[in-house]
Amino acid sequence: MSSKKTEITEDINIDLFNITAIRRTVYSFISRGFSHEIDQAFLDQAREHLPMLKELKEKAEDSDYIDGISSMETFLGSIGDDKELIEEYARRFVSVFLHISNDSNNVDPYESVYLSPEKLIMQEPRDRVVEFYAEYGHGVTDKFKEPEDHIAAELGFLASLNGEILKDIESGKEMAEIVKKLEGQLEFMKKHLLLWLPMLSRDLEKTDPEGFYSILGKFSHGFCRIDALFLEDLLEFLQSK
Repeated sequence: MSSKKTEITEDINIDLFNITAIRRTVYSFISRGFSHEIDQAFLDQAREHLPMLKELKEKAEDSDYIDGISSMETFLGSIGDDKELIEEYARRFVSVFLHISNDSNNVDPYESVYLSPEKLIMQEPRDRVVEFYAEYGHGVTDKFKEPEDHIAAELGFLASLNGEILKDIESGKEMAEIVKKLEGQLEFMKKHLLLWLPMLSRDLEKTDPEGFYSILGKFSHGFCRIDALFLEDLLEFLQSK
């Protein structure tokens, strides 16, 4: 790194590292929440992350994030038996996200369903998401059987980019490479995630009122909004150096 680059010195790099680690953790957590049913490991993770999420809440000014974290705390505190809840939410995951039943209140967690004229999966929005992933050398794993514009995949993409940034910071990569990945995250959020996540959150609130998926939708929407604002400020600062 050049001498000018190193003016972003250790203090800023340490802050950027810690902030990026938190962002990766949150995006990984909410991606996992949407990808498949609640299990014991996910419940344990939710309890482990709650203090950090509550600390972020104290600094947030987003009503969805604040309400979502408060509701998540209440939800976790109200669990009497983990095994019973896991069994209940295995059924609820099916009723909310999968078209196995004839329930008209199913939610389709795909960008194409919300943003394409056809309101079907595997439409042009999905193709644009695939192209965006490819720009950064990403795709979904073979283990993930859903289309690439599934909400869990889009959130997972942001988690993966943050993981790459952590490695870049540790290895002393040029700040320009880190900035490019931060810019990519913000662009992805504006062109994709934030265009349809508000509608998904609204539908989850209707379909699973007072339930975990309503909470997860609200908290996810709120976090993405405050994170996009944070990225705008961070990029303005880094690009001024």
